[in-house]
Amino acid sequence: MKDLTKGFPAKIIFIYTIPIILGNILQQIYNFTDSKIVSMYVSTDALAAVGNTSVISGLVIGFIIGLTQGYTILVARSFGAKNMGDVRRYVGGTFVLSSVFGIVMMALSIIFTRQILTVLNTPEEIMDISVSYLIIILAGSPFVIVYNACSNVLRAVGDSRRPLYFLILSLVVNIGLDILFVGPLNMGTDGAAYATIAAQFVCAVCCLIYMIIKTKELFPKDKDEWIPGKKECSKLLPLGFSMAMMSSIVNIGTVILQWAINSLGTVYVTAHIAARRIFTILMCCIYSFGFSITNYVSQNMGAGEFGRVRKGILHGNLIVTGITVVLCAICHAWGDELVVWIVSDPNAIDIIQPATDYIKIGVVFYYALGPLFILRCALQGMGLKTVPIITSILECLTKVVFAFGLVPSMGYFGIILTEPISWCIMTAVLTAAYLVTARKGIENIRV
Repeated sequence: MKDLTKGFPAKIIFIYTIPIILGNILQQIYNFTDSKIVSMYVSTDALAAVGNTSVISGLVIGFIIGLTQGYTILVARSFGAKNMGDVRRYVGGTFVLSSVFGIVMMALSIIFTRQILTVLNTPEEIMDISVSYLIIILAGSPFVIVYNACSNVLRAVGDSRRPLYFLILSLVVNIGLDILFVGPLNMGTDGAAYATIAAQFVCAVCCLIYMIIKTKELFPKDKDEWIPGKKECSKLLPLGFSMAMMSSIVNIGTVILQWAINSLGTVYVTAHIAARRIFTILMCCIYSFGFSITNYVSQNMGAGEFGRVRKGILHGNLIVTGITVVLCAICHAWGDELVVWIVSDPNAIDIIQPATDYIKIGVVFYYALGPLFILRCALQGMGLKTVPIITSILECLTKVVFAFGLVPSMGYFGIILTEPISWCIMTAVLTAAYLVTARKGIENIRV
């Protein structure tokens, strides 16, 4: 456990975020490797099917992660205030409420998998593969719930390293089983899905055992602390659903964007998947700081360190801007080579060219995306719910408007421009909202 209310904000935030960045990069490298294994041992259609389902699984898993992140804002705030009784009550509430709502969403998603993929205009040639793969992935959601509840509780009290260790173990298991199931056992895309949920099970069990043995002071000591009462629910539910809806609404915009991409055909579906595999690895270097800012702000709000809250937000924005400079250089220097590696066919120019364009143009707009994550997550960490949700809805709507407006006339280039436009608009709105909040006084905010 680590107290984030002391020390130079930029140093504290950067050191705290490094394990989170590494964990997110490793997760994306697994997705990267998963795509490579599927494209090598199965087919490009299989690669398209796996990537096509990622927006749906991302929506469900994003909702689960958002719930646990929202709930643990109160864990971080109570830890910053040194109130361990409230910490235990909010930890109990995090586990119970995340499990209930996460499992309900998982079940509904499995029931309507084919209908959802049909609405998304999934090409017929990859429909059956997509349905089978997605159902298996969604069935592993309970393990995702346990791991994320544990890891977000640990991060809320300043421990960002242990979740990384368990994730590394999970990824080793995942890649090993992936190669075995998809390669020698010839299980196709289903094998990749089974490898994923097996690894998620290992990660969840190990993380839970660690918390039970090593962090007993965080766990509820009796039934009253395990079962959230009216007071706890009245605080946990708004924050949990706010963060979950924020994630889900943004992902819904991405799902609609996928619908527009699917209408362009399998070639562009494959190109987009290849580009997003690379793009997401780079993006996690930015959005990881958003997760960190949530806990940093929450702990300092609990401790009454409002000056440190303002400094932390400023330092966070400076850090993500510096990182964007580096990422732009990497993308423009080696973007082509990375796409070729993912696609596994240097002659597939019809796939490589649009994927490369997506990466090189999109990364420039990380200058807007970084502050978007920092400001939105900072407002969540303060306990504000309305503005982050409104901006998430606006982001979703802008994606829809520009996807429908640009794709018919500009084709895939319209897809390339859609998200960057929405990022710029949302960053302007969030900047204005933060300045108004700061002027009124952060110390006056009550959860």
